[in-house]
Amino acid sequence: RNLTLKFQKEFKIRVAQEMTLGASMLCWLLIPLSVVHGGIGTVVDSFIEHQKFDHKDDTTHSRPNIVLIMADDMAWGDVGANWPETLETPNLDKMARQGLRMTDFHSGVSVCTPSRATLLTGRLGLRTGVVKNFDPYSVGGIPTNETTIPEILREAGYRTAMF
Repeated sequence: RNLTLKFQKEFKIRVAQEMTLGASMLCWLLIPLSVVHGGIGTVVDSFIEHQKFDHKDDTTHSRPNIVLIMADDMAWGDVGANWPETLETPNLDKMARQGLRMTDFHSGVSVCTPSRATLLTGRLGLRTGVVKNFDPYSVGGIPTNETTIPEILREAGYRTAMF
């Protein structure tokens, strides 16, 4: 049991080191509304455990990994990196220190589903075809002929995922 735990820990550390070196295998597009399901750490851990990484081009690739986090109803001061007096968010704070911070994103729409469609397509909210929130029984969504940012990134050689 201790050997298994040690192996799992070493594997996760190694994968994390590989990813921070700009490995060619990964683009994360995270929309973590899953805080109730264990938070970002659990989502990332489960994603890492199910991937096969091909590192043959690690030394030649210089493209950055991309991590995009979109959280519903999150204000500027809800992250310790912006306002340390509010909450302790050590993982997000570390990402903020080590990455590029884009601090002036404004939602194209004031409700959840259309704002995600706006972000994924780069289109004005009314032009996405998604103009209201969806419930579990809703049908529709972004038109299938619409080009999204993940599709463009895949064409550029990235692997994309959304949680």
